Parts: sequence; structure tokens; C-alpha cells
Amino acid sequence: MQRVKQERQNRGSRTEKVEQRQLGFHSCRTEKNRDSGFHSRIEKVEQRKKNRESRTETVGRTEKVEQRKKNRESRREKGREVERLKKLKANESEVRLEKDLPI
Repeated sequence: MQRVKQERQNRGSRTEKVEQRQLGFHSCRTEKNRDSGFHSRIEKVEQRKKNRESRTETVGRTEKVEQRKKNRESRREKGREVERLKKLKANESEVRLEKDLPI
């Protein structure tokens, strides 16, 4: 009998359990764990909002696309210039070879 009474006392009264249920707490969790988990979730959501806002503030979507187009075009121009210079050098070396060759 004493063991049964002791177990009932350890479990807590009915009103405590009802209060916990109304507050949405699970008896298996400690209060610290509940609070930290809840706050960390809120912080994560807030951080995501801040990140999203900062991305949209600094550079808009259309601006990013325009910048990519410009970068791509400049790379193409550089590539064309390099190819042109290679052809010029090749032509110059051929001309030199022709001059050096005795007829």
C-alpha cells in the first residue's frame, strides 16, 4: 500500500497534470528543454526573415539577372580578344618564317 501511495505522489496531482496539459506541456520534458526549443525555433524563423530581407534589399532579382548577362558578355568579349590576339601572333610568326626562308 505504501508503494502505491508513493507512486501516486511522485506522479503529481490531477490538477497539476490538467494544468500542464492546458499549457501544452508534456510531463516527460523539462521546462528548460521546452523553452530553449521554442525560442530557438523563433530565432531561426526571425533569422530567415532577416536573411531574405537583406538579399532583396541589396540586389533585386532582375538586377542579379542583368549583372549575370553583363558578366557573361564581358567574358565572351575577353575570349574573342584572346582568340584574335592568338591569330595575330600566329600570322606574325608565319610572316617571319616566310621572310627568313631563302628563295
